[in-house]
Amino acid sequence: MKRMVVLALVLNAALLGIVAHQLVARAGDGEVLTAEQNGDVNGDARLDMSDAVYLLINLFNDGPDPVEMADSLELAALRESFAATQARLAELEALGGCTDSMADNFDVAARIDDGSCEYRGCTDPAANNYDPIAEIDDGSCDTPIEIEGFSLSTAANAQGYAEYTHGRSGHTMVLVPGGTFLMGAADNEAGAGEDEGPRHEVTLTPFLIGKYEVSWSRSGRGTGVRGSCGTPRNCVVSDWCNPPQCPEAAIQAPWYWCNIVCEQQGLSLPSEAQWEYACRAGTETPYSFGDRLNGGGVTRSVNDEFFTAPGFGAPPINPREAWGRPNGFGLLHMHGNVSEWCLDVYDADFYSRDEALDLDPVARIEDMDPSERGFVRTVRGGGRQDMMEGCRSARREGRATRLGAGFRPVFNLRGAQR
Repeated sequence: MKRMVVLALVLNAALLGIVAHQLVARAGDGEVLTAEQNGDVNGDARLDMSDAVYLLINLFNDGPDPVEMADSLELAALRESFAATQARLAELEALGGCTDSMADNFDVAARIDDGSCEYRGCTDPAANNYDPIAEIDDGSCDTPIEIEGFSLSTAANAQGYAEYTHGRSGHTMVLVPGGTFLMGAADNEAGAGEDEGPRHEVTLTPFLIGKYEVSWSRSGRGTGVRGSCGTPRNCVVSDWCNPPQCPEAAIQAPWYWCNIVCEQQGLSLPSEAQWEYACRAGTETPYSFGDRLNGGGVTRSVNDEFFTAPGFGAPPINPREAWGRPNGFGLLHMHGNVSEWCLDVYDADFYSRDEALDLDPVARIEDMDPSERGFVRTVRGGGRQDMMEGCRSARREGRATRLGAGFRPVFNLRGAQR
């Protein structure tokens, strides 16, 4: 039905466009338009669809006068059809229902919100699958839920959170509960940049996020995407996608490539807010493990239980290797190894904008001033070539989308993938 309505609107616009075109053509030829010709080309004292049809039928008529058709049966039928279309459009415009895509009873056809939206989920803030916008408790608190396209791997990891396996890609993903947290660096945080403030409260709905950074061998599963590394050079940092000698190393690729891979797998890159929330795992310190990461100076070695990066010039490590200390959600390598792409455009002033306080905020290119737009997205977490302070939870970096970085996917439980 919607396609028919859209088709009718297109035809109506096209026919009325013919009227305008004909009138302009006449005026351009120097013809003085009579009252009847000034839009009312069929002389029925009305400016409506019949004038468009009149012109359409007689557009190529070589005779001195167009054929009179104001009272034809065809025109009457057309008017009746047009009136019915207009009536149906009026009905659609008045159609009530739930217009919030995050609601459990979202109605895609609704045009007017009638207050019927329902938000079901876990309403207990202490539960590991808490949903801050849930108003009706569905009995799912601390109970593994079924998620289409995923299978439950473990009901509770060592940190107490459910883990799922994504069927299409094979990614292991952790169910992160919704909640409210302080995003950004504290005023006195060492190494904090101006773009990391002001610190502000952000509320997120539940989501799944990759337990590990994505490796080259797993990056294209379930997609038609293929990568190209060129001539292998032993996995040094300059090779953005990691050559075949080390397929299990964390991938580094341009933003658009990573985004396409996620979309084709039915997933998404994380928003900055999701990434920082997942990294902090309930902490407010510079790192998810406290104020410092054992020692100072450059990125720590592979043997350090806190830092998960081999140091300058070395290849990124295998994200799935069983070393390194997971954070409070059970996520590995949130600090160091490879920087990770986020969905957001890089906006140094985003934290000062009203949009930063939205539910599930994302810095989108359409919200930016045209003069500030560029091919720059945000990366988080720092990499093996960064100093320790560059791997803090609040650290933000704008990077050209053609350059390389790693990523870990998310799946949003409420609303569509971004």
